[in-house]
Amino acid sequence: MSEKKLLIGPKVRRLRLSHHLTQAQMAADLDISPAYLNLIESNQRPLSAQVLVKLAGAYDIDLPAFAHDEGPEIAANLRQVFAVPALRDFGLSRQDFEDMAKLSPEAVEALLHLTAKPQGAPEPLSNTQGEEIVLADQLEPAFARLEALAREIGRALGAVEAAAFDKTLAEACPFSIDILPVAIMGHTLRRYDLHRRRLLLHRALPPASRRFQTLVQLLLQGHREALDAALPTLLRKDEDTLMAARLQAANHVAGAILMPADIFQKPIQEGLDLAALAHVFDVTWAQVAQRIARLRPSVLVSVDGAGRLFSQRGLAAFPEWRGVLACPDWGLYDFSRTGVDRQLVRLPSGAGFECHMFTARLPNVSVKEAFPIRAYALALPMEGVREDAQDLTEAPYHGLNDLYRRDMRAYSA
Repeated sequence: MSEKKLLIGPKVRRLRLSHHLTQAQMAADLDISPAYLNLIESNQRPLSAQVLVKLAGAYDIDLPAFAHDEGPEIAANLRQVFAVPALRDFGLSRQDFEDMAKLSPEAVEALLHLTAKPQGAPEPLSNTQGEEIVLADQLEPAFARLEALAREIGRALGAVEAAAFDKTLAEACPFSIDILPVAIMGHTLRRYDLHRRRLLLHRALPPASRRFQTLVQLLLQGHREALDAALPTLLRKDEDTLMAARLQAANHVAGAILMPADIFQKPIQEGLDLAALAHVFDVTWAQVAQRIARLRPSVLVSVDGAGRLFSQRGLAAFPEWRGVLACPDWGLYDFSRTGVDRQLVRLPSGAGFECHMFTARLPNVSVKEAFPIRAYALALPMEGVREDAQDLTEAPYHGLNDLYRRDMRAYSA
């Protein structure tokens, strides 16, 4: 192992504290002096192979996982936090972030936790200026390869009913899966414990979300090389871009395994019914909508409980929808609906779309989520425009704040 990977003093300190040991006690277990252990914990001395083996034997740790240096990953996440305009002018360098990650990973973890996006949020599709990031579009050339990978892994796992699939999936995972209560998880819905190789899921997550998150983690842990090989060269230019693209690819493959394209296309052709598809494949409405948006030209948008645009897909292909997002006649901002509404609309250009709108409640495990609800709309282009289509060509524009005040009153009632 390289010396750089063995400069993992903070890990040693966390391990010692987790066992409620003093430096003198741990040093005795490792047959080294307390002073030398202190130098190791402060990263002033590398952790030798002999001491590492003694650690593995004394405290039953997974040696490869413990020896893995998480510093670059933590530093990359930290750089994203400091990329916002308010902090960018401080001029911190890559070395600064790496030093922070090495010297005080606990403080960095707390900072990342403080600045984390709302739980349940998908990977961001826009940057701090609101400009659309083309990462999803850049994955399009890899569509066929990702679908092929999903078919291969899906066959290995077996196409069975949900309960049996969950058992097969758990057996295939190189990590354990723990469903924990709010007393332990707090407002965190999902977390992977790299040291103990455990996937921690909040009990409030529905079974479909647990299944999806487990599958994504399996792909990231056991099929990382296959995911990277499927990505276009453009998305492998640096570690930050690669990590984001890999996660996007894992989400795509997970959805394709749960909802195979060859089977999933048949009921779509016979007439789209989101609720029926969700029941057939034992997934959520949102997962069905996201899968359809990947298989067919469409627009998929969602807004959060405050009426703010939360995610978007397909607006680059159908830019006319940008002017319709805040139209109250469209019906997206109705947070009080309980089912899936189907609406035919006509845009200013005369193009017709079939819209499917629904709301989904999020696990309310944190006071941070004042209104734990999302409103989704999936818009599919129609061959022609029917006479009963809702005309949005002259619909008045209403600000999102007005819509929020109007519809949240109905939601609260």
